[in-house]
Amino acid sequence: MEVLRLFRALIRRKWVFLEAVAFFLAAACAITAFLPEQYEATAQVVVASTDPAGGILADLGSSETTRAIAPPRNDRQDGATLAVLKPVLEKIVWKLQLRDRHGRLLRPERLASAGRLDAILGAPRISVTQPRGTRVLLVQATSGEAELARMLADTTVAVLLEEASEGRPVEEAPPATVASGEVPPQAPLVSTPSPSVQPASRPEKPSRPRLLPNLAAGLLLGVLVGFGLVATFELLDDTVRTPEDLAEAWDSRQLGCLPRWGHRGRRILLTNLPANAPESEPYRLVRSAIAHALPGDPPHVLAVVSSLPGEGRSTVAANLAVAFARDGRRVVLVDADLRQPVLNRLFPEIRDRPGVSDVVLGKARLEEALQSLPVEGLRLLATGTPPEDPVAVIESPEMRRLLLDVARSCDLVLVDTPPVASANDAVLLGLQVDGLVVVVEAGRATRRVLGEIRRRLEAFGLSPLGLVLNRSEASWFFAGTGPGRRRRTAGGGS
Repeated sequence: MEVLRLFRALIRRKWVFLEAVAFFLAAACAITAFLPEQYEATAQVVVASTDPAGGILADLGSSETTRAIAPPRNDRQDGATLAVLKPVLEKIVWKLQLRDRHGRLLRPERLASAGRLDAILGAPRISVTQPRGTRVLLVQATSGEAELARMLADTTVAVLLEEASEGRPVEEAPPATVASGEVPPQAPLVSTPSPSVQPASRPEKPSRPRLLPNLAAGLLLGVLVGFGLVATFELLDDTVRTPEDLAEAWDSRQLGCLPRWGHRGRRILLTNLPANAPESEPYRLVRSAIAHALPGDPPHVLAVVSSLPGEGRSTVAANLAVAFARDGRRVVLVDADLRQPVLNRLFPEIRDRPGVSDVVLGKARLEEALQSLPVEGLRLLATGTPPEDPVAVIESPEMRRLLLDVARSCDLVLVDTPPVASANDAVLLGLQVDGLVVVVEAGRATRRVLGEIRRRLEAFGLSPLGLVLNRSEASWFFAGTGPGRRRRTAGGGS
């Protein structure tokens, strides 16, 4: 996915991204608030050698175990020196009477190798490390109680020294987990003639959970998941929103891009605005693109169609008629939507007047049905009396003759039609006009719907003169771009 497209999708779906970030931040706060506190206490023992392999195990007569110690795995530690030997752990558990949640004495090996869940829930555990090149053993104890953590660290040191002074052979030891990684199966104890011990102090504050690291992790996860959701929705969404999307969905000429006015896309009618109003500029650009794309000399008859109802087709047709009339052309706007006419709502003064159906059925003359609008050079032919069979009116020879008669009295005829997906009227009218202008609403029309409309038009040998992207968030200083490949326009011409 292109970076620019992802950025636009992020702006458009910012609430999805922000909700993902907020969710993970809230989850981080909840985890911090509800996880049990863990306290960590550290006792130190200064030994005679910096070699962890030459410690108490040698004094205990376990040279074989000493030789089996693995070499260091990283630069931070020479090796793990945790006394995980079973007698040592048993003494620690017995001295402190450590018990599990069922009241039984804690198993010795769990003290050194607590599971992930036990570690999260604050189960007691110990670890012993010797930093590289030092003679200091760090005995770290963790528990859900501050005092128990201190006692666990000090008791571990005392038991280690006690075992070393007794010099007994060592039993098999289970593996343990330390800060740097995996501990060898048998780790060495420390031996020093006069060990120096620094007892652990009672921790004042819990070491875990920590709010700031949890918030940082939550923020990172929220950002990653938010980007993932936005990218996923964008890939699954086939809605046409930009001129680029429209070009991918339909490789026809793009005549222009009309903006969405206001937050809810209020309807703009140019007859109520001065000629130099800012709202007129995008329609003038589309007008220029249409004039450039029209073949031959006037008069021309164009049908304005859309795929779905409510895409602003009738408003676009009316405003384009105004734009052409203000350019000095004689324009007739024909309302051929005999099922649900819209122009009579845009121009209330034309209601209850004869129109297309009356002229086609011989109930009125064309001169009686044509009505002048407030813009000079612009006239309107309304739908008239609703017919019983709109298709019969549209496909009749009289309808074709009506369009020819209207074209003789003007330079341009703009025909407002029903949506292509709702009825076949627009396709039938497309066979009688010079070209089709397809209005596509940004954010509503989908690639699937446009593909169906395109196949329906092509089935009748029709190809649009061009596409107009309506109610777009893109800049309206756009017109006449897109594939310039000329194809046979709809209809046969007049």
